[in-house]
Amino acid sequence: MKEATFQTNFNRWLKYNWDQTAKFELKICKEKSLPYSVLKQHQRDALKNEKVIFKIPDLGSQNPFDCFMLHKVPGYVVIQFYKHGEKKFYIINIKDFERYEKASPSKSIREPEANNIAIVVGELK
Repeated sequence: MKEATFQTNFNRWLKYNWDQTAKFELKICKEKSLPYSVLKQHQRDALKNEKVIFKIPDLGSQNPFDCFMLHKVPGYVVIQFYKHGEKKFYIINIKDFERYEKASPSKSIREPEANNIAIVVGELK
């Protein structure tokens, strides 16, 4: 599975299962663990930042509006440990993710650990 497919399926899951404003960064892990370093500093900053302003690229008449601002919106890392046919994913608050990273002796997170700190364990259809 590619991240674009995960994004499409996750967006559908959000539509029917999530009712809060939030920021998400999706990561697919095809190994036994996901290195903390795959979450780049600019992504961490955006997930933690109290104000995020985003300009929607101009695509002509398809744009619903020009830009939006998110203020005091929680940020989450969404991890799918991909195995063929696997549909489970873990939504982890960025603060919990970083707290766990600092306390961890390893340089990566495994699925059981993600399960322990996730606020939601979801499943795609």
